[in-house]
Amino acid sequence: MYPQKNTHSSGFKILPQDAPSFAIDPYAASVNERETPGYDVLTVVASDPDIGVNGHVTYSISAGNTGSAFWVDPTSGVVSTSNSRVAQRP
Repeated sequence: MYPQKNTHSSGFKILPQDAPSFAIDPYAASVNERETPGYDVLTVVASDPDIGVNGHVTYSISAGNTGSAFWVDPTSGVVSTSNSRVAQRP
């Protein structure tokens, strides 16, 4: 007779993390098209209810930044102009 093997199985489910939420949604600002590079346009603020490193918020511009006219500080959320021809339209 063979010895009986003890087996154990368990399962787990990974739940999605809570998404950050912005203090204002959407943000909007007006900028003179001749504004100098480095002009602070606005500061975006978001919070994440997760705890620890999962609750750390970093900022980036993912769409709509034609000509890379703006830059966002990934830590502070300050959005600044990055070139001298901000949002100029033909």
